[in-house]
Amino acid sequence: MEIMGERAEARRSEGRRSAGRDPESRHAGRHEVGHDAADPEPAPSDDHPERDLGLSLVDEVATSRPERRDNRATKRMLLVVAVAVVLAGVVAAFLALSPRDVVADVRAASDARPPVSVEYDGGGSASVVVSPDENAGFVEIAGMPTPEGGMAYQAWVVEGRTGTHSPLDPFEPGTGSGAVGFTGLKDVATVTVTLEQVGGTDRPSSEPLVSIDVPPVE
Repeated sequence: MEIMGERAEARRSEGRRSAGRDPESRHAGRHEVGHDAADPEPAPSDDHPERDLGLSLVDEVATSRPERRDNRATKRMLLVVAVAVVLAGVVAAFLALSPRDVVADVRAASDARPPVSVEYDGGGSASVVVSPDENAGFVEIAGMPTPEGGMAYQAWVVEGRTGTHSPLDPFEPGTGSGAVGFTGLKDVATVTVTLEQVGGTDRPSSEPLVSIDVPPVE
């Protein structure tokens, strides 16, 4: 019974202490709790650096794509030009190193003159065809007697001013037919054919078998 009386007395003392507490403090405590519960959540910020970064990257890519396409097109064009220049150089070098087929060029020339022919006393003939545009011509023999062993026909061009004989390539040995070309048409006055040792010579060793005057070319 004594213990129960002590507990009742303690509860009464606690009640008196609570009743004596400052009403404003109790009100403030309740107000503070209420304020915390009523505070609205912070409004979402309009600043989104991640979103801005993404848009910036999209803009950058969209801007750079045309530039990249232009760069690729320029590189392709430069490559095509470089290849064309190289090919042109290769073709020019090939043409410079390749021997010219003068006979074929003169035959195909649109301004090729009619042949000037001379009969050979031993049979057959020799003729000359020239082309002013090509500044060239050729001498052709046909049906002439087959040379004896070790001999071949050879043609010469004679310069009009000096009378100098310049050798052309010998005709094929063992035949009385064929054609050989020459250039520098404006300086040529006459074409002659002689019989020489196989392989040719730098100077005629015999009198001409045939001699053909070349028509003057302006």
